[in-house]
Amino acid sequence: MAAASAGPAARGEARALHWVFKVGSLSGTLRFLGSVFGMRALRHEEFASGCEATCNGPYGGRWSKTMCGYGSEDSLFAFELTYNYGVGSYKRGTDLRHIAIRSIEGTVGSPSAGVEPQFAPFQRANQLDAAARLGVPASRHADGSVTLSSPDGYQFLLVDDTCSGAATGPAAKSAVGSDPVLLVSLWVQNLAAALRFWEESLGMAREPSGDAVPGATSLPNAAWLRFRGDSGPALELVELPSGAAVDRGESFGRLAFATLHSPALIHDRLLEEGRILPEGSDLPPVVSGAFAAGGEVGRASGRALHSPVALSTPGKPDVEVAILQDANGHEVCLVGAAGFSALAAHSPGADFINWTARALLGGDGHSPPSPDPDLAAAHAASSGGVVEDICSERELAAASRAPPPSLSPPRPHQDGGAASAGPVNVIKAYGVWCKHCAKVALKYSLMASGLRARGVQARFYQADVDMVPQLLAMVDGGLSRVPAFLAVRDGRVVASYTGSSERRLARFLCTVAPPGDGAGITLSDGRVIGAVGAESEGSSGAAGSSVAKAKCGLSEEGAGHDAGEGWTTVGAAGARGESPEDG
Repeated sequence: MAAASAGPAARGEARALHWVFKVGSLSGTLRFLGSVFGMRALRHEEFASGCEATCNGPYGGRWSKTMCGYGSEDSLFAFELTYNYGVGSYKRGTDLRHIAIRSIEGTVGSPSAGVEPQFAPFQRANQLDAAARLGVPASRHADGSVTLSSPDGYQFLLVDDTCSGAATGPAAKSAVGSDPVLLVSLWVQNLAAALRFWEESLGMAREPSGDAVPGATSLPNAAWLRFRGDSGPALELVELPSGAAVDRGESFGRLAFATLHSPALIHDRLLEEGRILPEGSDLPPVVSGAFAAGGEVGRASGRALHSPVALSTPGKPDVEVAILQDANGHEVCLVGAAGFSALAAHSPGADFINWTARALLGGDGHSPPSPDPDLAAAHAASSGGVVEDICSERELAAASRAPPPSLSPPRPHQDGGAASAGPVNVIKAYGVWCKHCAKVALKYSLMASGLRARGVQARFYQADVDMVPQLLAMVDGGLSRVPAFLAVRDGRVVASYTGSSERRLARFLCTVAPPGDGAGITLSDGRVIGAVGAESEGSSGAAGSSVAKAKCGLSEEGAGHDAGEGWTTVGAAGARGESPEDG
């Protein structure tokens, strides 16, 4: 069947987006890519659990994704750096040969032209100097190219990019090869078998030769492909010597393409035509340099690794993706172009990386937190019932939206604080390593249960700051102490209390989520505590300052102001300091 009938992608309605790397150190990789190649972080996201499309590989725990490149992902190829917490290295395989990057031998510009050579981009001398400062060895080849290794051992080929015409002037921006990332080179077991997937099934156009492809190999049995009209990097397929099988190791990556047509449409059409096997099938075998004959397996050139799925990002439209594999195991991510364009659109702060929070979670070589089993058990005992656990950024976003005003009419408060302006939800921020958090856990659960039983419609949550680090950024200036109790409405904190005092917690809850009967909360010693300015114990003054001063920030109270008060500091990377308890 002709390639043109294989699907919408065959008509040039797709382009290369990015290659996915697994990295053992995000900071080290960004330093390498930034110093040597001039790339920068474009956007960054943290996730509490593995990606349902396995973007981070076969790992179910906490991970992060950082897009790194030269500019807009809508027009330039990028790298997706996935970091799995607790995984410091990955066994390399034989899937990715290298990525070719523009590197101009000689100089571009001159003082008379207004550009000093040392400040011109893509200069070979500058790239090698930066690599040497980082201790990265350079391997020089007979054709003048140079290979550099990333901190994880990935190979980057520096190619003198004069044949594409991109080395001089901005006019070359529209030329094929103008993207600074020139080529993605993959090993395959059998070239003819690989071309059945990439050329015939996906509909990529094959270059007549490698002469016009910067960085093209001189090895035999190689091919170069692009989607028609795509000016990004070429895909190079090179057959392994003696037809050896591809070893994907643990570091295997993924090549992503944006397609104007729905990934689900392309996926379904490839299935209908028998060009790929359904999800859950084994990969089509490669036997003696050709696909095994007979039946559906003989026709298929790959399989569906993941059926089409919509991936969600808070504040952004869903992005539809479908994940395929060729017979060598190389992964392909088909991404809906419309959703991706909105996801990749620049927004202030999208590239922010909270290195302190990452360090506290054991990221990038820092020691992971050591939970105390007894403290973890205390929090586990307090969950359930009316106190709901928040385990992801998505759940945090949902919890930050208070119930509709009609469900919980605000009660006038004498303090006039922001919390009285409408209904709120309450989130307890804690750490399993914090003894003060464990001490107040059951008290919070009992108070929340009592308030709900008396008709309060506010919902009560708790979140481990190690599991949901986004919670740290909800408070102006950053959340630096736990336990912290946050009254949230419309995605922002409107009042807060930090500490473990039973009395102050009761007053805070009665103020932000007042029971309809106007009565307070009975403490373990029999005292009844109400909202600020309406306490049955008749104590106001300094004791009422927490909520009266509350705004989008932490309360000013600390240890020593109340019996049993205490907290644990989480703001310093690698260290947590506890406050003394007041007897």
